[in-house]
Amino acid sequence: MLVKLIACRVPERSRAQFAEAQMRWSGLKDVDGFILQLGGWAQESPETALILALWQEKRGYFDFMRERHDDLFERTGQRGTYEAIRISVGVTGDDWLGAEAVQGLVKLIDPGASKAGDAVTWSRSGDGVELRWPGVFSGMLNPPFGFAGEASFSINRAWTIG
Repeated sequence: MLVKLIACRVPERSRAQFAEAQMRWSGLKDVDGFILQLGGWAQESPETALILALWQEKRGYFDFMRERHDDLFERTGQRGTYEAIRISVGVTGDDWLGAEAVQGLVKLIDPGASKAGDAVTWSRSGDGVELRWPGVFSGMLNPPFGFAGEASFSINRAWTIG
């Protein structure tokens, strides 16, 4: 499976518009290979939106990016609602806990330097999940987002797709 992390720095004046646009990604449900998307505001950095997407495999994800992403992005009205964006893609095993299992907090943990082939792993933490993603903070979230070692967000159900 493929997992994607999107981090957006959203100025206070654009938060409502960003959140509204994020709810318009429901077209993802009809894309072959798409499983789930979760998101919310980072607890450590309230101007940062964190969004996780899970895909069955790389091919479906890359087909979507090439053939449908830009059109869907334009229809959401999300353009201009954020100041910075970073995206990271990783792989995970078939151990996903299921959309219905994730209700609360999603915690992202960077266990240290990554090695080629290091997979993203999941574990249950109360009614949420912990996601261990080697190298995600050094490679993606530092800078401009300034996270060090971990980040978390409470799931905004209105942003959940899948």
